[in-house]
Amino acid sequence: MLERRYDEVDAISLPCCYGNGEETGGDTTKHLAMNLAMNRQIEEGIAVCDLVRGRWRTDKTVWLWFDECTVWNCARGRKSDDGHREEAPHLPEDVYNLEDTLLVGGCSTC
Repeated sequence: MLERRYDEVDAISLPCCYGNGEETGGDTTKHLAMNLAMNRQIEEGIAVCDLVRGRWRTDKTVWLWFDECTVWNCARGRKSDDGHREEAPHLPEDVYNLEDTLLVGGCSTC
């Protein structure tokens, strides 16, 4: 899409939601290092934009931004989504801890 419409694109949104679950196996050190995934996402996004900008031979810059950048520990899946036919079931809410605070603090663009 970017190769065909570079002149019409001003920015690319890069959402990120991190959690200490399936993606880290509950390992605190892996969870705290998730900010490195954000850095990699930035580097790869810049590389793609630079490549396409070179093909278009233009000075226009396409911006990258993170939206919805957060830690998400919310209960997920069929069990947490099923209200069991109860009236107005309690909605799951996130509970944050020191690990989550340190991860977000390590994210340079959040």
